[in-house]
Amino acid sequence: MVFLGSVFVGLSLYLNNLLHGGLPPALANMGKHAFLIYSILLLILSVILAMRIIKLHGGMTINGVFYSKIILEHGDSKADPIKASYLNWSGVSTGLFLLTAVDAALAAMLCALAIKLVWISAAITSVGVGLILLGLFLRNHHGSRTFALEYISNAVIEPVHSEEIEDHLAHSLQDANQDMIGITGFVGLILFSVMENLSGLGDISGYKYDIAASQITSHGPLVYSTLALITAVVGTITYRRLAVAAGELSLKLDSTDNPFSPMRLTDTALGYLMLCVLYGISLHLLVYTIIGAGNIVWSLEVLLNFVMLALYPIRMWQAQRRSHGIR
Repeated sequence: MVFLGSVFVGLSLYLNNLLHGGLPPALANMGKHAFLIYSILLLILSVILAMRIIKLHGGMTINGVFYSKIILEHGDSKADPIKASYLNWSGVSTGLFLLTAVDAALAAMLCALAIKLVWISAAITSVGVGLILLGLFLRNHHGSRTFALEYISNAVIEPVHSEEIEDHLAHSLQDANQDMIGITGFVGLILFSVMENLSGLGDISGYKYDIAASQITSHGPLVYSTLALITAVVGTITYRRLAVAAGELSLKLDSTDNPFSPMRLTDTALGYLMLCVLYGISLHLLVYTIIGAGNIVWSLEVLLNFVMLALYPIRMWQAQRRSHGIR
């Protein structure tokens, strides 16, 4: 995901140079197809990454079912292979896929507009690309789930030593922490690229090629700020899910640990605060684009930011109650 964010930033800088004639004479004609080139590159990379995430999600589903079956056979009555096989819409891989699919859908819309399709056709193209990717994701999940459940029904579970389980938990905890860092970096890169694009839309009145300058300045801010906000919201959901998973893994490794203290300023909490800042900026961009300034607008933004901040300690409190066996 950090790779996609970096690509988004690089393409944003490239688009700005194309729009403002910042290319050498030998490449000057590329400026006539600025948005077509930008959208095709973004679409190809987004689709490839989405397909890779689909494959990774399938592998994670299979591994999750296998692991649940193993620990169930070794005395963990809470393990449930059937439950482990279900699609979790707030899961990490699902969130990453949805973000990538949104990028691909927006790139498809931009590509359609660049080849002179009308807005309704471009919107249909965008929705179509998103639905195709979603269909592939759901089909792959169903296939992985079916394979895993059929396999464990006839599998012979070999003995597993406690050291092997602890090693698996330790590696999973490390992966969860790295994923939280990656999510924060991805949201930051997308917001940076959005602000870079928005800052370059003010002086493109002379651009009159694949997409009219009037369309760019009219609809560009709304599209970009919406993308930034969607990325930030999905990023916070995924981050909270990872924070809970990391806490549960930490408890399994050390039962005396207290990873779910709602008001303790841990590294994980500070990372979430960084995401909330990025969310607040994205929210302000979108609200200001749609409504403008005003006391009511500021009050709405403060309320929504407070809700986003409060969701983290609430989630930690819920996880703490569950870890203590309280329902």
